[in-house]
Amino acid sequence: MKIVIVGAGRVGFQLAKTLIKEGHEITIIEKDIHKARHAANMLDCFVINEAGNNQKTLDKADVEHADFFVSVTDSDETNIIACGLAKSIYKKPITIARVKKFEYNKREILENSIFGIDYIINPDIETALRVVRSIETGALSPINLFDTLSLQMQVIKIPTGSDFAKKPLQHFRAVCGKLFLVPLIQRDEEYSIPRGSTILEENDHLYVLASSGDFMDIYRTLGITPQNIRKIVIIGGGTTGEHIIEMLSSKNPAKSIIRGLLKRFVNINRYQIHVVDQDYDRCKYLAQQYPDITVSHADISQEGFLEEGNLEGYDLVITSTDSQELNLLTGVLAKKMGIKKAIAVVHKIPYMSLGEQLGLDVTISLNHSVLNTIIKTIYKKKLHTIYPIEGSSFEMLETTILSASPLIGKTIKELNLPQEVLILMIERGEEQIIPDGNTKLQEGDRIITIFKQEKRPFMEDFLE
Repeated sequence: MKIVIVGAGRVGFQLAKTLIKEGHEITIIEKDIHKARHAANMLDCFVINEAGNNQKTLDKADVEHADFFVSVTDSDETNIIACGLAKSIYKKPITIARVKKFEYNKREILENSIFGIDYIINPDIETALRVVRSIETGALSPINLFDTLSLQMQVIKIPTGSDFAKKPLQHFRAVCGKLFLVPLIQRDEEYSIPRGSTILEENDHLYVLASSGDFMDIYRTLGITPQNIRKIVIIGGGTTGEHIIEMLSSKNPAKSIIRGLLKRFVNINRYQIHVVDQDYDRCKYLAQQYPDITVSHADISQEGFLEEGNLEGYDLVITSTDSQELNLLTGVLAKKMGIKKAIAVVHKIPYMSLGEQLGLDVTISLNHSVLNTIIKTIYKKKLHTIYPIEGSSFEMLETTILSASPLIGKTIKELNLPQEVLILMIERGEEQIIPDGNTKLQEGDRIITIFKQEKRPFMEDFLE
């Protein structure tokens, strides 16, 4: 595909890097000369050092023949104007804009194309949604939910001293007794597709694919006790914090734009929420908007705040201030003070692994949330939904076998799939099937596959 990206900041640069690696033709438009030079030196793509909101630049970038036009600058206005201009002049490209300000994300803008923007992606909403989904699983894993299947993928770490360390994966499956798959294992910085005979080690990260209702039994089998989360303290009532409050509050304002989406994931009536923020006016606003929550005006960075027992009795702390370093530190200190679960919100993608190293349960990056959403949006138009596995060379794909598909009636072994491509699971009506070589594909089957990124061209041809 031909994709034009406006903005070579952290998100734009990483998006271009990912798409180039997967064989797409990328053009970057960046008005900042230093960012443009960096992109030109580091990436194998055409870089234009100009503003992205004028027609001459878009002509130079050949937007007329682009499949996607993505604007991810730091300016909402630039992103909106650039996408509107691209759509009104060239018609063909699907436009995606990162828009941060809440006033641009009312229901009518998110649900309908406006100014030529086909998809608006709000970093705070995407991040809050990932926080809330993680809470529903007990803050045990940064989960990856499949959009149309009753399945989840969670990353589970083998605990130190686990009875399953030094034993094969098939032993874990047999003891657990639940239907699940482990399509990928991360050991240190290495990723691999395991076999039943693969020996597990302490601190291995297992990518587990299973029904959402089976994960609690999987955790218990590993000796990990899921905690019932009811009392939540949110440090930072800014934009991200408010979206989290709105999604969790039992008395959400009518303006909520994703309440309906959350009903399938979250029991929104069960949480007691306490918000702490240092801005008095912000506290007053939150107290008025969300009368069912507790709001405290306090500065958590002041000496003695945590030591004075202000966070005692809570099941979970969510740190979502504007400072990612403060969020990480506060999460660590809160756990030392007795809160068992901590979720930290950060901006930079590398800080996600830093959060794990510091002992936080879940660390969620705004940039990573936006990046993943954009990639899924791009591939959803081509192959239903693709789920990149951050840090690895693997991806997972969910698709449906349509009535005209040549795959109907064929067995898995008749497909002659490359070694790097595996069909993991089939959902057929209410039934979930782990296929073998003799399993026949049927019309309407929803399938989950895993493959190496280098096999993307094969997958596109295979599923045409």
